[in-house]
Amino acid sequence: MKKFHINHSTHIHAEQSTSQLVQHYLIALLPLVLFAFFKNGIFPYMKGLSGIYDLFLPLLIIGVSVLGSFLSEFGYLWIRQKIKKEPFSFTQFWEQTYFYLPGIILALLFPLHTPLYLVLLSSVVATLVGKMAFGGFGKNTFHPSLIGYVFVMILFGSVIASSGGSFSALEVSNGFTQTPIEMMLATDGIGNYPTFVAPFTRMLNFVIGMVPGGLGTTSAILCLLGFVYLIVNRAIKWKIPVFYIGTVFVISYMIGAYQGLGLWYSCYQVMIGGLMFGAIFVASDPITSPTTPIGQILYGITLGILTVVFRFVFPIELGVALSILLLSAFVFAFDIVGSRARFQFSVAMAPFCIAWTCILLLGVYIGTTYPTTPIPVVEEEPEEVEVEPLRQEYQIVSDQIQAPYHIYEVLDSTSSGNYTLQIYTLDHTISSLSLTSHAETEETYQAFMSSNYLGQIIVNQAHLEQLQPIPNMELSSAVKDTVEQFYQALQLL
Repeated sequence: MKKFHINHSTHIHAEQSTSQLVQHYLIALLPLVLFAFFKNGIFPYMKGLSGIYDLFLPLLIIGVSVLGSFLSEFGYLWIRQKIKKEPFSFTQFWEQTYFYLPGIILALLFPLHTPLYLVLLSSVVATLVGKMAFGGFGKNTFHPSLIGYVFVMILFGSVIASSGGSFSALEVSNGFTQTPIEMMLATDGIGNYPTFVAPFTRMLNFVIGMVPGGLGTTSAILCLLGFVYLIVNRAIKWKIPVFYIGTVFVISYMIGAYQGLGLWYSCYQVMIGGLMFGAIFVASDPITSPTTPIGQILYGITLGILTVVFRFVFPIELGVALSILLLSAFVFAFDIVGSRARFQFSVAMAPFCIAWTCILLLGVYIGTTYPTTPIPVVEEEPEEVEVEPLRQEYQIVSDQIQAPYHIYEVLDSTSSGNYTLQIYTLDHTISSLSLTSHAETEETYQAFMSSNYLGQIIVNQAHLEQLQPIPNMELSSAVKDTVEQFYQALQLL
């Protein structure tokens, strides 16, 4: 009689526990949280442009988002356990649900002035619909944060915009009325450096993150540092972010090359719209992304293609979020191709050829059919010719040329005293407007700046006679009249 010897089966041992992976995510996100607090809270407060509430508003948004995730998941599990008549362990809930991670990511996606009740609503929807409806942590098909974010932005985007949108008090004082992605989508054609970058001074501000946008998604350098940290600690799949960002970069480079734009255009495209944040912290989520190497590469490339389509062919501000959500439903297909290609690579050749063809066609089609915004030519000595008509209207303190912009400092007055406006003009339009000096009380000044009236003036510069001044505020009426005269004189140049 033969004897059979049964030995212990071989097991695959994970290098890190789920708790350790979540800790790495939190560490990588911490610099973005601190930067969001500094850029949107501390910095404007130090400049005297905001109060105590606005100082702590970034942290309030994060706190409310995490609180909503906690209450909704805790309540759901508690009710389910009561129905099943099973004991409920709070310790087990705290250690195994990781409710705080999607709560933090969700908060960092939102504009600064998202009403807190909408933040709470989005975190509840994200938890119940995006997570618990699929069975809880580790079983969800879609990233919960994106479910809550897209839900609120689609249904209540106008409410958020009317509440102040993404603009901190400092950005409002600088006359910003659009985020970079909004500016890009609103531009007729490809755009150019003066249109996209010059209003924000320089490309370095995009790298650092000192531009309007999502609460914690604007800093490219901090996203990259977080990516390096997560890769070193093997917490994410590096192929997805690299091929996602790389695909958008390559297609953008092709588009820019056809229009004679420099490398800045590709860099600009990957640093706006929360692309780097989404690619690194959302698209590479271990639960909702492919597990096979080839599947991850195809997934990243397809995300890049889809994002470019949403930016140029069907202009949508939520292009990154919608791309990730849509492709999350087809992760199984990418893994089927990836698993079969491990043994027979020819299986993956057709998907790769289709992807490369889409990249080439998109780059050529957009680059050759979309017009570029013409850059105005600045004369060698334009001051004597251009400034004089404006001087005849009212007093101009000084003027200078910073190609392709003309910069004017205009002096006017109210019953309280003199005030000075700094006006940037580009091709007979006002591109930026700021109040550099005034004689108003601090209360009046704060009320004027918090109203975003300067931004409304820029938007309505061609029809300022239809813009109503702020009631009982002489400064708003005076500034409107000054800019209206300036704009009329500008058209005569």
